[in-house]
Amino acid sequence: MDKIIFLTLILFLFAFPSSISAQVVINEFSPASTPEWVELYNNSTETVSLSGYTIHFHIDLEKQKYTFCSDDQLSGNSFKLVMLPSIPSMLNNNGDTITLTNNGSTEDTISYGSGELLSNIVSGQSGKREPNGSLNWVVSDNPSQNGDVATFECASNDTTTAVTATYKINQPKDENGGSLSSVEIYVDDIYVHHHDDQILEFCNGCSCNGYVSCGFGTHTIKMKKNGYEDWTEAIALNSGDYKEANPILSLIPVSATNTEPTLTSTPTPSGSSFKVSLPLSRTPTSKKDEVESNEHDLEVLGVQQVADENETDDAPETEEKKQKLSPSVILFILAGAIFIGLAVFLFMKQRKQEQKGHGGKKEHTKAD
Repeated sequence: MDKIIFLTLILFLFAFPSSISAQVVINEFSPASTPEWVELYNNSTETVSLSGYTIHFHIDLEKQKYTFCSDDQLSGNSFKLVMLPSIPSMLNNNGDTITLTNNGSTEDTISYGSGELLSNIVSGQSGKREPNGSLNWVVSDNPSQNGDVATFECASNDTTTAVTATYKINQPKDENGGSLSSVEIYVDDIYVHHHDDQILEFCNGCSCNGYVSCGFGTHTIKMKKNGYEDWTEAIALNSGDYKEANPILSLIPVSATNTEPTLTSTPTPSGSSFKVSLPLSRTPTSKKDEVESNEHDLEVLGVQQVADENETDDAPETEEKKQKLSPSVILFILAGAIFIGLAVFLFMKQRKQEQKGHGGKKEHTKAD
């Protein structure tokens, strides 16, 4: 007789799903709506303190999560609504896991997607317990969205339920996928650390490395390394956010400081020549640049030499044109030359005769 009664009770429990043992449960959720939302339900008739309760929106419980404040409460047989930000999306439309914990212990959890208790949920639908608080989950075309909205805005002196946002910076890489080291991290243009699998925590009153304000809101994260262009990301961080960065730094192009000379043709009255335009200053940044610089100098000298030869070749033709003199001028010049030559000849002849006369007088005097 006792066995019959026991079996009857078991059949009754399976035939008519009852409420589960947890007081507060995940009762309904909508991952494909805008915004996304989750509804909690108090299965008991008593008011429950939500101090220590955390709701997680990722299978990794350390990622996207919201923690209730110490003074949050949920009345008996009542609902509490958790509205999620549109950016970033916390619930994956193709499948995800929602978990409710109380001081680290799992109170309730539900997974949806391919192969899970609930299939994919599209826009206009929700996953819900039917009736409220029961073990029976269904995909509903009539979302209810009941209860007051939780704010998660805890008092500044509430240290028992600190809510943070996590920003993880993965290994920086170059454009070819190679890992980079000695990369400096800046938050709002203030240096905080060299990269070392860095994880930054943001919250009201938080500071990064003890001296940079890292409260909720929009921050600019910058990474710097010598020889590379700065990597920068402006990101909004709110309570419960978990975000990752995969920085890729690009090399500073060498060509930006290595301007090639240009050759331009400049017409002049005497013919054609070349003009060489060079940068005002050029400092070689490597041995390769120094060799290229010397080659450019040789090229410039070659251009100048060709220009000089062109000018030399043009000079005789120009002078020939200028030296075309008339016959009368040539005869005048020849006559002048003959006259000057004859005058010099006569002058030299007279001087020899005078020297010879003086020599004869001296010999005559010695004879006497």
